[in-house]
Amino acid sequence: MQLVGSSIDGNVIRYERLRRGNFFADFRRDRRLYPEVYHCVVQRTGDAQILAWTQHTTLDSARTAAEEHLERFSSSDNAGTTFPAAKSRAAK
Repeated sequence: MQLVGSSIDGNVIRYERLRRGNFFADFRRDRRLYPEVYHCVVQRTGDAQILAWTQHTTLDSARTAAEEHLERFSSSDNAGTTFPAAKSRAAK
């Protein structure tokens, strides 16, 4: 796993990005919310599709979930498994 830096952008705190193979997980927390909610968003590098988006009460639990997702997606990617296309959420 590779960690990439963290920063504060207004009210959103961005934590270190985790990378594994062709996938990454980003972590965010909005400082205006209480109790704290940590968002974990998993994507494939170079693709806007969100493969997993989870919410947690601690950064540690968000990282644990991310590591599980990254392991699963990376293993599937190495096995040649394809992921389903993203469903359109545009209003009709």
